[in-house]
Amino acid sequence: MFPAGTYEESGGVYINDRTQILNVVDRYDRLIYRYHLPVTAESKPFQKLGPTGQNLSGKGEPNTGAFNKDDSKILLGDYSGWLDIGTVKENSWKLVSNVNFTNGAVGAAYTPFDRISACNLPPVPLTELDFVRPSGTVARTWRAHSLSVG
Repeated sequence: MFPAGTYEESGGVYINDRTQILNVVDRYDRLIYRYHLPVTAESKPFQKLGPTGQNLSGKGEPNTGAFNKDDSKILLGDYSGWLDIGTVKENSWKLVSNVNFTNGAVGAAYTPFDRISACNLPPVPLTELDFVRPSGTVARTWRAHSLSVG
């Protein structure tokens, strides 16, 4: 939809049905671009959230997540091994790590949340999910963990 080079490396894409906002995560720039729907190739973001946090080594790569029920906070899984928690109004960010995130946190969602993320995962709690390729082979098994982040 967007011209090549719009994003350094796109991550999750999330549409909020209630607010009619498209959110696109740029993993390498650590930004979330927000667009009013409908979107065209010429659309410009009305807001950018981020950059999300980095650790002392300069790592940080948010992937996908969701907003809380009133859209005041956003929670993203970060491939670098933590959750990125953002407050939308202030565009402020903090990192929350957990021993279960040693291989990264691919996605995240609040409960209750506004809608499910672009991953189309069933609502949490979720203990195991197999992503199946069109050929029928299992791509990878993910385990979801419940974590209180405030």
